[in-house]
Amino acid sequence: FYREKVMNKYLLGENEFDKFYDLYLYSFNRQDSSQRKRVFKERYDHSLSYGIMNGSKLGSGLFSIPFEVNFHGVDYKMNGIGDVMSAPEFGGQGGAGKLMNEALFDMYKNHVTLSYLAPFSFGYYRRFGFEQVFDHTQVEIKSESLPRIKNAEHGHVERISIKGIPDELKKMYLDHNDLGGVNRSKWWWDHMLDKHSDYQAALAYDDDDVLIGYLIYYNQDQTFYIHEWINLNPLSRQLLAKFVIKHQSIFS
Repeated sequence: FYREKVMNKYLLGENEFDKFYDLYLYSFNRQDSSQRKRVFKERYDHSLSYGIMNGSKLGSGLFSIPFEVNFHGVDYKMNGIGDVMSAPEFGGQGGAGKLMNEALFDMYKNHVTLSYLAPFSFGYYRRFGFEQVFDHTQVEIKSESLPRIKNAEHGHVERISIKGIPDELKKMYLDHNDLGGVNRSKWWWDHMLDKHSDYQAALAYDDDDVLIGYLIYYNQDQTFYIHEWINLNPLSRQLLAKFVIKHQSIFS
């Protein structure tokens, strides 16, 4: 839909993928791997990929990824901007800025209301009309400072690989996504699960085996990271909080 509707000389096609990927690896100091390339190709295939050539090589590039987001029950078109990059020998020539403007103009033509990005520089992206609208709070708790939580008298928790998450979890996410989060389509769920194949999930069930909450988490070295946490009721919160606490002997 988007590729048919947008006609822009800076849009890249299937044949430019390798150049785009090579620029990504160099610009963000990433190591090539079969998984990384596969995941990146998934994103490329579902994105509007913009680029400016510098001779035979790609000088600048960025993704504009079509999504929908939900604000208080209303769905809006949103394009996420990602992987904004320029080769060092092409830096300072305004390539990335040119592509940003082109991507924003195409959004305007396609009646896309919103655009999200995670800025490396607030000042830089304010030039294009972006402003901070979400706060990102990271809470760190040492294992010895975790509170005591009683065992729940009802329900149970099931631990699974991220690859095995059920459809009812995906529905729960969608049903409780009304504060500007992405309405995850099938390809984005698949992309997330492929990219984060080391993640795990804990599912909280009541006595009738009805899903009442879930936790998506991962670990790096001695740190336990909570990626996503949804509870439908206090029982779910108690079950999953107890699940987290039981890791305090493993992680610092």
